[in-house]
Amino acid sequence: MACGLRHDVLPDFFTVNEDTQITVFADSVSGTVKLINATLNGKPLPVDANAKTTFQAIAGRLILNMAFVGSDPDEVFGIKEDCGGGNSQLLANWRLQPSAAGDPGAPTKAFTITAQPKVQNANV
Repeated sequence: MACGLRHDVLPDFFTVNEDTQITVFADSVSGTVKLINATLNGKPLPVDANAKTTFQAIAGRLILNMAFVGSDPDEVFGIKEDCGGGNSQLLANWRLQPSAAGDPGAPTKAFTITAQPKVQNANV
């Protein structure tokens, strides 16, 4: 499985091919930050025992909302896509609360994903 999400020009916006399976998780140095809840277009997604969520990209605009928990609200953690074979790609850095310096943070984070439909072969 290769990485499916492609960063768009705007932060937190991604594109993906329709029918691609996407797995997302939190990665922190402490190991205490975990994904605990996720929805796709308002519908609950299962979060597995490894604190990962997986979904199939359907054509159109998708809103992925995620909720995280951790022991240190100031720890910066990565929100990553599992690309298979022990590989992952960083989608965003985040924290559970805003920093004193004004860096954004919250226990939730949302991504907008545009799933592009497959091109149909006109010679069929």
